[in-house]
Amino acid sequence: RPWDWKPSVWDEHYSKINLKKEQRSRRQNIEYINFVKRSLEITGIAQKKPRNNLSILELGCGTGPLGAEMLDWGYPVEFSDYSDVLAERLQREFRYKVFPANCRNLSFAKDNSYDVILLAGTVYNFENYYSAEKVYGEINRILKPGGVFIHFLNQYNHHLGLV
Repeated sequence: RPWDWKPSVWDEHYSKINLKKEQRSRRQNIEYINFVKRSLEITGIAQKKPRNNLSILELGCGTGPLGAEMLDWGYPVEFSDYSDVLAERLQREFRYKVFPANCRNLSFAKDNSYDVILLAGTVYNFENYYSAEKVYGEINRILKPGGVFIHFLNQYNHHLGLV
């Protein structure tokens, strides 16, 4: 299943699904959520106070399960995804701050903008190394010096039928 589809394919997908149900389902994956929690602890982000001074982006967010958890934990989170339809729905249905963008071109963000960037999957499904290189280059550009990039390779969930 290629993940580098045209936006219209993603827009069609996200126009049909129940976002709340899908997000709730993905938030039930305790290993997935605990990975983020442990990453925040290991990197020292969890110890930073006040949390509302941090800038966090869930990149390639889909329904936004990781960012939703972090919002519940008191962190400010922004979201970005490839699908314009999804971005509009996340803004309307969840009141999230969302930027529609291809993760190879994050022009909505200035250099050194984020303390933490979360990315679940996405990169391992690109058609070549150059595409992944562009994603990591953009992440490096918008991450603040000393910032934390948390990349969850959710391919492990594919075998469980969770993704």
